[in-house]
Amino acid sequence: MTPIALPQSIVRTLRDPMPDAKDFTPTKFQPASSKAWFVGHCIKFVSDDFPRHQFTKRFYGQLMHCFSMIAHYDSHGFWTEYFTTNAGKVEFLQQVLSHPCYGDPCHTFSDAEREIIKRLRRTDVLNFYRQRLSVEQDAADRAELARLMTKYGQDTPAVDPGILRTVLLPMNRLDTARTVRRRDDTGQLVLGFG
Repeated sequence: MTPIALPQSIVRTLRDPMPDAKDFTPTKFQPASSKAWFVGHCIKFVSDDFPRHQFTKRFYGQLMHCFSMIAHYDSHGFWTEYFTTNAGKVEFLQQVLSHPCYGDPCHTFSDAEREIIKRLRRTDVLNFYRQRLSVEQDAADRAELARLMTKYGQDTPAVDPGILRTVLLPMNRLDTARTVRRRDDTGQLVLGFG
């Protein structure tokens, strides 16, 4: 199944205008142009749907120090964790968007992080990837259902919907805060989920 492409309206909104060095504060060890490059490259990377060829050593070297990212063992581990699946992309975007951008821009890339977050929020790109993940999961669920229907045919027994609301709990006299009912003589407790 071909993934749904990022709409051009989102791509344009993410990229325009491209960041300029004058919009950032230089650090002691890096000029403002490095921050502008990082923001531009990150936005292009996201808007192009996280292509492998854009996940360069330079980009990884800066990204692993931003947004409270964990560097993993190496760039391959980082790539595999965040950019090979839609679930990983959603996780990456959630982490970026929830980052509080600590530090003084004279010493950190916090101003670059804020600019990336501002652009991602403006386009709601996270919601796009969540929807794409939902479509992917739905397709996988339907394929699994078709496989099981083929395997078991029409002889599949009906599932008692009540069993989906049954939770086995250990008997504990100290746990009196929950309202529970005893079901038959089996020792099962039924919580009111539905």
